Amino acid sequence: MDENIKGGILHQLSILIAQLAADGKLSWSDGVYLSQWYYEQKFKTNN
Repeated sequence: MDENIKGGILHQLSILIAQLAADGKLSWSDGVYLSQWYYEQKFKTNN
């Protein structure tokens, strides 16, 4: 996968998974917020 688009695709995929896991109780913007928060907690704080 092209490194220039890999991050964007993985970001969108994580949002879709969050929406599916929530049984439709999350909006797309909720999924974006949760994915961003998880990324920042998991990866940004460990570097």
